Amino acid sequence: GYFVNLLVSRGYRNVIGIDSFPDKVEWAKGRGLDCRVAQVFAFLRGSEVPWDAIVAEQELNHLTKGETIAFLAEARDRLAPGGVLVLHGINGASPLTGSESRAGNFDHYYSLTEYSFRQVLEHTGFTDIRVFPLNLYVFWLNPLNYVAWLIDRLNAAFFAFQFKLVGKSARIFTKKIGAAGRRPA
Repeated sequence: GYFVNLLVSRGYRNVIGIDSFPDKVEWAKGRGLDCRVAQVFAFLRGSEVPWDAIVAEQELNHLTKGETIAFLAEARDRLAPGGVLVLHGINGASPLTGSESRAGNFDHYYSLTEYSFRQVLEHTGFTDIRVFPLNLYVFWLNPLNYVAWLIDRLNAAFFAFQFKLVGKSARIFTKKIGAAGRRPA
């Protein structure tokens, strides 16, 4: 409900949130938000209208690779022409957190990189793909976040240099990585 609440507070209309946990849905409904208990595949297959946007708030890597391909294809088919899909997952290119984030949770099946995220979205028919870092330093009122952000930027420059030395072109080293793609018009 947090993300649905943010979208509604920013003026978006016809926003629906789904979650498989009834407690989370009840919290959202208690705040007047249109949220429903549902599994994503059944919800998408049962939706009648094409969506302008679908945002997958949960990390993509909780799905197996086969489920990921099926989800992306189903989401693409449920988007209106030109509609946008936004999602995120664990960044496998992160030297600091990539392997731990994947192995640290038993239901994380894989990680993604800028290249593999673009690859899977292209494979499932998305265009205008943009892959971007998801920074954790969003609480701008705390001055220590600026220090953490600076260290993060210095680490990213160091890692990019190290990756170049071994012939790799990774540029995004944040813990999580996001991507957006469009259904062709």
